[in-house]
Amino acid sequence: MRNNLVFSNITESENETNEEAVEKLRVFVTEKMKVAKDIADKLLFKRVHRMGVTRQGINRSIVAKFHNFKERELVRKKERR
Repeated sequence: MRNNLVFSNITESENETNEEAVEKLRVFVTEKMKVAKDIADKLLFKRVHRMGVTRQGINRSIVAKFHNFKERELVRKKERR
């Protein structure tokens, strides 16, 4: 759990795959958190998935387990944006 971050308020599409969640997470990190696109594209994840059971009209949070602790810290420090 040390290398995990939880992201919320990211729209969820019906029958979304984990690969789609990764791409949505990269876009979120680039656009909302203002991490450079080249850095966001190089972020390595061990696992990315949505938490909980799918419910109509509710976006579930995304849990991202980063491969590298330094990358996690870089994203975490941009949290205020």
